[in-house]
Amino acid sequence: MGLNAPEAELITNIDEAIKLAYGPWKNKEKISIRSFKLGESAGNEPFFPNISTDEEWLPLVDDILAKGYHVILSIGIDPNDALGAGTICVTQQYRTRNYKIEFAFGSGTTVREVMNGRVQYRDTVQLPRTSHSCVNQVLEVLKSLGKKADGKLFEVSIYPYGVGYKNQPVIFWEVHEDEY
Repeated sequence: MGLNAPEAELITNIDEAIKLAYGPWKNKEKISIRSFKLGESAGNEPFFPNISTDEEWLPLVDDILAKGYHVILSIGIDPNDALGAGTICVTQQYRTRNYKIEFAFGSGTTVREVMNGRVQYRDTVQLPRTSHSCVNQVLEVLKSLGKKADGKLFEVSIYPYGVGYKNQPVIFWEVHEDEY
């Protein structure tokens, strides 16, 4: 889809993590750890944002892998700098595209908090415009996807500066099919 995402690597065994730690990621300031199990829905997987040294994150990765998870290591993006985070589900009914929005705003806001019920803004709009300029930034990106966005749930955060591999303020963490 070409969306801005974290600079990340999929890790399936500890040897891959060690190669990163002592190779290309040796001088990275912070690393974030996300995890998932194939075929299981998201929710309470181990997640550790912004760990500062490989001595801290390598044992965590080893433990998570031992529990049967796959690990995504990414360059750390500090949630304390976030302007907001949330989910947007795009559906199409009778040639009308609907955007179902659930968002929270403020420093430290994460998508996980929104998915666990901390929602400050909830709306369904047909035209990609809301009263929140932060959310409008996300809607502009989704609008540019056209039909490719239909039937998908997007997990997203907004920052006051560029983040991710495209160095843009809007970053997409996950895209789920048909989860609305």
